Amino acid sequence: MEKAHVVLDRLTLECRLGEVGCIVVDEAHMVADPNRGPGLEAALSKVLASRHRPQIIAMSATMGGLQTLSEWLQARMFLTNFRPVPLTEHVVFQGTVYMKVHGNVDVDSPLVRLRTLDRCFDRRSDPDGIAALVAEAEGQSVLVFCVSRRACEACAALLTDRLGSRRPEDLRLTLARQELLADMRGELGGEPTPGLSDCILHGVAFHHAGLTVEERTGVEQGFRAGIISVLTATSTLAAGINLPAQRVILRSFHQGPGPVRRAQYLQMVGRAGRAGLAQTGESFLMGRGAPGGQEWEAVSRLLVEPVPPLTSQLLPALPGPGAGSYMELLLLEGCATGLARDEPGVMKLLSSTLASRQRPWSQLVHAARAALHSLCKEKGLLESRAPGDGSAGVELCTTHKGRAVFDSGLPLDMGMALYGMLKGADAGVALDCPAQIIFYCLLDHPFVITSWQAWAARLRSLPSRARHAGALVGVDLQCCEAACAGHPPGAAPSARHARWAASLALAGMVEGAAGLGETVLAWGGERCFSPAGLSAGQLQRLLADCGRWLGMAALVCESAGWWLLGTLCAELAGRATAGVPADLVQLMGVRGMTPARARALHEAGVCDPAALASRSIQQVARVLARALERQFRARRPAGG
Repeated sequence: MEKAHVVLDRLTLECRLGEVGCIVVDEAHMVADPNRGPGLEAALSKVLASRHRPQIIAMSATMGGLQTLSEWLQARMFLTNFRPVPLTEHVVFQGTVYMKVHGNVDVDSPLVRLRTLDRCFDRRSDPDGIAALVAEAEGQSVLVFCVSRRACEACAALLTDRLGSRRPEDLRLTLARQELLADMRGELGGEPTPGLSDCILHGVAFHHAGLTVEERTGVEQGFRAGIISVLTATSTLAAGINLPAQRVILRSFHQGPGPVRRAQYLQMVGRAGRAGLAQTGESFLMGRGAPGGQEWEAVSRLLVEPVPPLTSQLLPALPGPGAGSYMELLLLEGCATGLARDEPGVMKLLSSTLASRQRPWSQLVHAARAALHSLCKEKGLLESRAPGDGSAGVELCTTHKGRAVFDSGLPLDMGMALYGMLKGADAGVALDCPAQIIFYCLLDHPFVITSWQAWAARLRSLPSRARHAGALVGVDLQCCEAACAGHPPGAAPSARHARWAASLALAGMVEGAAGLGETVLAWGGERCFSPAGLSAGQLQRLLADCGRWLGMAALVCESAGWWLLGTLCAELAGRATAGVPADLVQLMGVRGMTPARARALHEAGVCDPAALASRSIQQVARVLARALERQFRARRPAGG
């Protein structure tokens, strides 16, 4: 969605929006999301305010307040309740299964007792009955939503232990699972996340953001193919990936930070039922406490309450840090693209928002005036001047800083933070240390210095160029030694040290000094640079984010006239995006190439696509097999 937003802004700026015939918005209910909703609303509002208005098709299965939405988009409304596979909803309390009654029912009693759960395991080994509920599916696909990543892994381990010995061996499935694991190891260049291999061999897997892209892709493919029959996942899977299952289980009424919401619940249970493979879909929500208790009442309300109407997030209901930044970003983008450079343009843009149909007009105008004052007087992103045609009034235009922040394509606060950090490079840049460039572009990261002793030892072992670059960004060994002596630094120095640690870890992968696996071993241990440790998936995602931020930083530098810094950012962006050093970037352009394969081929003298094309399939296979064998030997525990 964010990429599409940037594309639409560029087309509007170049007066080419008329080349777009249709804009399709899937999961349109995201407009009410507090984090991503303002961006979606801003993108569509600017399209509606433009002279060339493409057709907009908005789709969702969990939207409320459709009349307001259709009026905002000036769209016709099409409704259907058709579902190719009927869904039967259940809840489980204290081992008893209740079924939701469809039709006109009392909101306090939408459930009827159906049966007692067949306890095929004792309560000590299966306290909430999850294994029994999965066993009932008899090998059919089951999707279990858990409250957290750790809960996913623990649930998958429990199901592997309880169900693995009960299922008859199927040679075809056994071979398919072994092949799936072999493919995954080949993609990774090593072993998957601990515990995942054993689960997969028993037809179970877990799926969450802590896994690498290769692991998640392999798990998804295995589940779709029926090789994996039970998948435990976090609630984010329901919104992002289409993985239907015969049976969907919510192991807790709480998903994520709080109780499951109606729209979130519908997204989850909507995965139940595979068209063409089953006649019905089943969902089960596992509650706690006794029937008739507090959670029972909350679940009963959840099952029958309507989907809440979509509410604009452009003006947050509660004041707080950044509460006005969404309106500021809308007006900055409107001015930069030429849609809102004078008062009539600003008013037209405001009237094109969803907020204009849900909030008093006076409130919207007041917020816009406050935003313009902030953009002009406080942030220095816009300036007013007399119109070039000599007419009365004032014309808004972006400053150099405002153009750079707009070109970043980031939310306003992040764009300004990136601009400020890049400007900090005026103090000096160590051209031989990519970690310093990464430091200036690193907008977020999971690193925390939890062991100052380990961090001090790491700083002492750095080469002189890295120590010099660290001093340029304000990281020194004296601060660590003071922390080791019982005098920890304040929040700002601690955050700076943590960001430098993250930058060094990323630079190691970008320079080719360490692969993902080696980086996890070096930086991912518990109670060193994160209380719970850092997974391969976290570091891989951070590297991908870093590549994106470096690319955006290059655009900021180009707008600001910082040509040398922009060139450095652009060059590092390509390497970070590919996840390899410069000499492997060409190989990464080959379809199906992974960093591990590229390294193995390069070590064998295959340095570019042309050299790869000149080798036979057998030669390439031997190179990759030898590299994989070396990886296994290097990572095998001592005595294993």
